[in-house]
Amino acid sequence: ILSYLNKGDCLVLNDTRVLPARLYGVKEDTGAKVEVLLLKQKDGDTWETLVKPAKRVKEGTVLTFGDGRLKATCTETGDHGGRMLDFHYEGIFYEVLDALG
Repeated sequence: ILSYLNKGDCLVLNDTRVLPARLYGVKEDTGAKVEVLLLKQKDGDTWETLVKPAKRVKEGTVLTFGDGRLKATCTETGDHGGRMLDFHYEGIFYEVLDALG
């Protein structure tokens, strides 16, 4: 690795874990497919997310992942596909994500 570095270079090591944060699910009422990317945990089980296609997910929409093992309700809509989702599940959230993400 030293052969790649020059005097004055800065080497940064990234040892962060990757969250299995992309979920594929359906709208509970219609079965329409949706993709959810978790961005940031806000409060408890509420997450800032990006949803695709966003136009299908309005406030009050319930999404289901993994045959109902994980559910989410849209509580707020934002710009460019941003949605606030409140998740519902049994067990430990990160274990459920690991199984589904």
